[in-house]
Amino acid sequence: MRWEIGPTRAQREATDFIKSRLQGSKKGIGRQLKECLRVISVINGKFGVGIYNLKCSHLHWYLSVYDKDHSPKTRNNHWYAVLRIIEALGKEADWKPRLSSGPWVRKNGDYSKPIEIRRPSKKATPSFRGRRQTTPTATHKNRKRR
Repeated sequence: MRWEIGPTRAQREATDFIKSRLQGSKKGIGRQLKECLRVISVINGKFGVGIYNLKCSHLHWYLSVYDKDHSPKTRNNHWYAVLRIIEALGKEADWKPRLSSGPWVRKNGDYSKPIEIRRPSKKATPSFRGRRQTTPTATHKNRKRR
């Protein structure tokens, strides 16, 4: 017989475990914790596992099967909650590459193009305040001295 833990115990364990690893303001931690607990409670209801027995396949099921009818923006928010759970468990090196290829990764749901992680060029941004190019006829240096 498989050992299953109840929903209240799963919530309590997840709250204690994740809350100690989140950073930020109290309001932000409360919001992030609420999103993570939603994921844990759904997985506990389906598989009967808590935070300590969680596997990558449980999180993949949540993102691909349970979340398939939600909007792309909601799926992206749930992806960030799953990322917080993975980081709290210390499994991001192993699980993040397995879970990061799906429609939940982007807010618009388009995952046909790979995500480019690079720094934008300064010249492409409109707020770049570099050296202005001036014409030599309008400057004060070109005037003749008397």
